[in-house]
Amino acid sequence: MPEDSDPTYRLMAEPGRFEVRGSDLRGVLRASYSGRSVDVETGYFEARSWIEEYAATGRSSAELEARFLKSVQGNQGVPVPERIWRGRRLRKPPESSQDFGPPPAGETPLGRYNAPGRPVLYLADSLEGVSREVLCEAHEQRWAQPFRLPGHVRLFDAQALARDVFAAGVFWALESHRSGFPDHWLGVRVADLLIDRFDGLLVPGVRGTESVRYRNVVLFSPADRWLPWVDSEEDPRLVP
Repeated sequence: MPEDSDPTYRLMAEPGRFEVRGSDLRGVLRASYSGRSVDVETGYFEARSWIEEYAATGRSSAELEARFLKSVQGNQGVPVPERIWRGRRLRKPPESSQDFGPPPAGETPLGRYNAPGRPVLYLADSLEGVSREVLCEAHEQRWAQPFRLPGHVRLFDAQALARDVFAAGVFWALESHRSGFPDHWLGVRVADLLIDRFDGLLVPGVRGTESVRYRNVVLFSPADRWLPWVDSEEDPRLVP
């Protein structure tokens, strides 16, 4: 570079709208669509490295897994929101509330937090969340069914992570793919690391805005236990 030329700086950014805040000491990324903040000096780059290594080799770092588990040790879990919604896109109205269970194992594709053939239940804490998460084609309709889960169901609270813990950087990376889910399996591995202690995850919705936020609930291994969780006193609702 010639001595009299101006220096060049480059910012590597995640997709989606966010803010960069900093001081002489730290830099913080904040996602306006989810409300999550992450300290870039305490886990963000390591989380990206974990994803890149996992995508390239199919092997997860034992060192980073141990660091992730250590960073979530104090998380005791939270109760499920009183009322949550299961959304589906359908070509015709559902026959009953029983149409809102998990897909059969043979029809379950890779998702943000599930492997192919391993169903989970993805739900939202509001109809607004269902509207933003369930994207329909022209010939389809968006339907939602309320669920009420028992108090003993415990969720890992991924929304309340302090921005300076490693786990916050991991979930930031997983949530940054707003239009779909990451093209790697790290979210599946994260779920596997938590499944022995928790019944599922409480995570911020990734299709929100600064003024409209919602949360998603991911329930592990629903099998047939989801049936009593359906709020059968209410019929399925058509969501615009």
